[in-house]
Amino acid sequence: SCSTSSSAEMVRCLRGKTESEILLATLKMDFTRLPLGGEEQHVILFPAVVDGQFFPKTPRELLAEKNFNNIPYILGVNDDDFGWMLLQLFQFPDFTKGLDRETMNLLLRSAEQFTAVAPQDLPLVVNEYFQDLQDPVQLRDQFLALLRDATFLASTIVTARHHRDAGNPTYVYELQHCLSEHSSFRPDFVKVDHGDEIAFVFGKPFFMDNATEEDKMLSKVIMKYWANFARSGNPNG
Repeated sequence: SCSTSSSAEMVRCLRGKTESEILLATLKMDFTRLPLGGEEQHVILFPAVVDGQFFPKTPRELLAEKNFNNIPYILGVNDDDFGWMLLQLFQFPDFTKGLDRETMNLLLRSAEQFTAVAPQDLPLVVNEYFQDLQDPVQLRDQFLALLRDATFLASTIVTARHHRDAGNPTYVYELQHCLSEHSSFRPDFVKVDHGDEIAFVFGKPFFMDNATEEDKMLSKVIMKYWANFARSGNPNG
């Protein structure tokens, strides 16, 4: 292993490792599994690093200073962006049937890398999202809403407002319909998951035997919006 006491020493050590040693080390590491409770914490997400060159300041500061290109901007979210795929990727516990209060509190303490909620602020979050809820299904749904809001929705709204306030044409969407075929392999509580919009952008419903007319109609609309935006900077034409 390499010492992490200083970045210079760590880089020197890593440069001395062979390809086989590095590959073997990665196989032993559990990069994506969410560490729970008293488990040793490890980095799952690698956020932007303020290095003074590529990022002279934090993204939030750069946005506040309107230090970005003045161009039309379209951005959006899906209504259940943390509903299924990311839960599987990061190996969250299975709460298909719901979530009890104890597990919810454990997950909240363990998911700081996703929520960016410091431990001292957790009571505020619990009061906002969960209050006195005890029903497992409601607890699960609110927990997923929190993950979606913290990971996708909040940053989307903040970014959109800064671009709008800078005088740039800014368009925000929320996708609320997913392909009908998804119901065959996802639990029924999952709505429009992360990445579900891609199928509509590239016209997947027209290459499927089981696509509904609603799937096809929405795909046409989305492709039109995207094409309009690419041509003119305005999704409406």
